[in-house]
Amino acid sequence: MKKKYIIPIICFIFVMSCASSKSGNLRYYVHEVIDRRTKSLLSVGLKVRVRVSGAQIKESKAINFSLLKAVDEYGTELRSKASRKAVFMWNNFNFKSDKIIIDLELDSPTYRMQYIKELSGILELYIPKGDSDSVIMITNFNQYLFVKSSKLKKLDLKLTIMTKRKYNILRKMKAVEEGDEDKKILDKAIDFLFGYNLPMTKNSIIFKIKGPKSKIAFVEFFDPEGEKIKAPDTESEGEILVFNFREKLPKNSDIWIYLATDKSTVKHPIKFRNIPLQ
Repeated sequence: MKKKYIIPIICFIFVMSCASSKSGNLRYYVHEVIDRRTKSLLSVGLKVRVRVSGAQIKESKAINFSLLKAVDEYGTELRSKASRKAVFMWNNFNFKSDKIIIDLELDSPTYRMQYIKELSGILELYIPKGDSDSVIMITNFNQYLFVKSSKLKKLDLKLTIMTKRKYNILRKMKAVEEGDEDKKILDKAIDFLFGYNLPMTKNSIIFKIKGPKSKIAFVEFFDPEGEKIKAPDTESEGEILVFNFREKLPKNSDIWIYLATDKSTVKHPIKFRNIPLQ
């Protein structure tokens, strides 16, 4: 079933008065502006929906958009505090067409604000085909694994994967024997694993990532028969990434880790000026 979009008149006028822009082989324009302002002091935010189209969208397995600038006509910062931190998180979709909608949540505009003077950022597309260094395939995962891979080393990454059960065991460990290399690794995991308080379930799979977290584009899980397991809810904070499965991950499951390498990512700058709000 095709999705239907209700586009406010003000946005329709904007699209008609400004031709869609291009970045490489992509076209983009403001699809919708949702202005939630009221005369009260209640802060309700502002949403800008950007439509992007092009053949590369269909080829992509994940996207990321980094919002670099968003200001009104008075120079007021419209990016939320979270987006200013430039946290890099890929969104994994099953792209079946060459079009996507990117929702950008901004801080609440002042009541006198008439337009967004500038909104700009970088759209990154993850296209792994043709780059053998962009995928790590882990077979027969059970409870704990310190991933040793030259592909991770090239990206200055260290990765440990564990179940919630192993996580609980590590929390209870109070001492590590000297000279035991495996236990030293576990001890290091404890050092920067348990400083975070993320929602977990008894079926959670936990990634501890040391290095540029943005280099992990997304992860897929497969049961022992090779059937893809439905993507779970994820939580992320600092160096920790948690996959909260509803059911326990089958024993000897496979994990495919997709890496954002120079060859597997394509960057497109996107910029809008003078987007009207009313």
